[in-house]
Amino acid sequence: SASSANSTVGALGDLAKKKIFPALFVLYYEDCLPEDFTVFGYARTKLTDEDMRNVISKTLTCRIDMKENCEDKMDQFLKRCFYHSGLYNSEEHFAELDSKLKEKECKKMVFWARKLSNRLFYLSIPPNIFVEVAKCASLRAPSTTGWTRVIVEKPFGRDSVSSGELTRSLKQYLRENQICRFVSHLLP
Repeated sequence: SASSANSTVGALGDLAKKKIFPALFVLYYEDCLPEDFTVFGYARTKLTDEDMRNVISKTLTCRIDMKENCEDKMDQFLKRCFYHSGLYNSEEHFAELDSKLKEKECKKMVFWARKLSNRLFYLSIPPNIFVEVAKCASLRAPSTTGWTRVIVEKPFGRDSVSSGELTRSLKQYLRENQICRFVSHLLP
């Protein structure tokens, strides 16, 4: 099976803390994520992995199912969470993120087989920097053995014209099947 690295760009924003990290925990709790997965937070603020885990832990709840010991699952989930500080428009910083992702992926590889490593970048950032981040992620931190996807939040532009312009700009660096458009504000 493939490994999966879920990198949330804009990891310290409200969307990431209130929706994305709790949703990833629910998926983990329900065994809906690959066995080999990691969660990376990416933002400009200087933090350690432990700092990121503390941020994430404050957003997680055990409302799912009290039959099992949710605290154990939460601890296991947090051990898979890491952080990288960098600028959103820095290819160099995304290359550093790529090195960290490869380090986690290599720990899961066996010497006789090259394992598929998929990467998902969730852009929890303002739309005006989507293209710069997509450029840096696609050029400096794509998966070399699996797929790379980018999730962007709607509103996707101000109108159909700006939406089309944004799509064309993203397609300079990504194929259409790599771009996932998502409306999170409709979620409770």
